[in-house]
Amino acid sequence: MRSAIQHSYRLLDEEERTLFRRLGVFAGGFALDAVEALTTDRLEPAAVQATLHALIGKSLVRADTLPSGEQRFLLLETIREFALEQMRAHGEEGNLRQRHYAVYLHLFRTGDSHLRRSEAATWLARLQPEQDNLRAALQWACGYGMANDGRWLVLEPLWQPL
Repeated sequence: MRSAIQHSYRLLDEEERTLFRRLGVFAGGFALDAVEALTTDRLEPAAVQATLHALIGKSLVRADTLPSGEQRFLLLETIREFALEQMRAHGEEGNLRQRHYAVYLHLFRTGDSHLRRSEAATWLARLQPEQDNLRAALQWACGYGMANDGRWLVLEPLWQPL
């Protein structure tokens, strides 16, 4: 299986390889806006979408639609592990983990403020699929001395189930 993934990776162009490596940072699934936030230094939003669809066409990324109509993307775990290996091999992990953390800290802080309003149900539905990414962000935060933000994510928000 690994050799098939490696062969597919070698066939990608440079933009596709770069995006593929970056997608390894996501745990569970992810939304397009999170990918765009993670790649603004390298690709324009239109290029991100086109490159993501190219990876879908090459069976490296799976696309799903939630009941809400939101499109989500996913790397199967063996493919994600390979993407993480490539990310580490290219020395990109620290920067990408920090950016991933910032994206999800911002998302959950924004969501927390909306949970105090009439759109609470909408935001609960939006935050629910991101639980794996939240856990990954917290794990990174704990390992890199980001205790204050990590503590906020664990103790403060209203979005957490009782």
